[in-house]
Amino acid sequence: MFQLPLHSDRRYPPENRCIYCGYEDALTDEHIVPLGLGGRWLLPKASCRPCAAITATFEGVVLRAMLGPLRMYYSMPSRRKKQRPEKLPLKVKLTPDADFSFIEVAQEIYPFLILFPNLAMPDELTGNVTEGERGAKVKARSHPGRLRGLRLSSSGL
Repeated sequence: MFQLPLHSDRRYPPENRCIYCGYEDALTDEHIVPLGLGGRWLLPKASCRPCAAITATFEGVVLRAMLGPLRMYYSMPSRRKKQRPEKLPLKVKLTPDADFSFIEVAQEIYPFLILFPNLAMPDELTGNVTEGERGAKVKARSHPGRLRGLRLSSSGL
């Protein structure tokens, strides 16, 4: 079974200003990688409340809507693990002539496809110094076997 890479908690020195807008009052801590993706490195006093609200909204959409099935399947960290649903709605077309409808699917067998940017490791982690553009590619990934044997019926799965 998948496990997040093990790296120790790390608390950097306080920034004492918002890393997004420069504001210096009422600052909150900022995870370098979101907690929901296993982020354990923290920038103290690095985000003002308005910017924290913006990043929290963005992260909420990404972590729940886009990466939700993947995070549930791999039991990734969550502040609301007890609220995770047992079944998820899957939009299906049961016959070629039918309209799309939704069926409830157990989260353990919910098919998901995720697009990930393929980025080089950050220089901070590798110790390298990169000159010029780094570039990125997009790769599609799905869990092997998740779609194999998936049978759809009007009663769900």
